[in-house]
Amino acid sequence: MKELTRIEVESPDSLENIETKWKQEIEENCPGVKLVLVALKCDLRESHQDEDDGGNEPKRPMIQYQQGLEVAQRIKALRYLGELMHLPYFEK
Repeated sequence: MKELTRIEVESPDSLENIETKWKQEIEENCPGVKLVLVALKCDLRESHQDEDDGGNEPKRPMIQYQQGLEVAQRIKALRYLGELMHLPYFEK
């Protein structure tokens, strides 16, 4: 049995909560389950890099791929899915 555990790349708190809250919760309620860490909203990383620096609002911190990978390794996740997959677009 596998448990998909998710983070949102624009929410550093979601990454912290994996280690401080959810890992223990899953271990207590689903002993022996394998974890898969999945990063959601990966497309925001690309749009975040493309933003013009001329705005007055500070940029939101984004969880980078390497940060998610490090947490996945610490929680001994079976897999880390943390990059946007560019799928080909097919017209009908």
